[in-house]
Amino acid sequence: MDTNIETIILDDGIKYAIIEEIEVDNISYTMFANLNDETDICFRKKIEQDGSEYYVGLENKDELEKVIMHFTKNILKNNS
Repeated sequence: MDTNIETIILDDGIKYAIIEEIEVDNISYTMFANLNDETDICFRKKIEQDGSEYYVGLENKDELEKVIMHFTKNILKNNS
């Protein structure tokens, strides 16, 4: 069991584990899971601004659906 899980507290004040990162259309997206509620997952994109990296929310439903599709494909590919 991996005890070195990378975690972060997001803007909602909740501590999340970083589950996976993928790149879609030259944008880095990250899947997070709430450490206290396994049914609570979220996605953020990573941006660089002024030399620092930040996680920001997705812009709209279409972007969310695209990201979910890519993460799902990646997870299925890795589990086969």
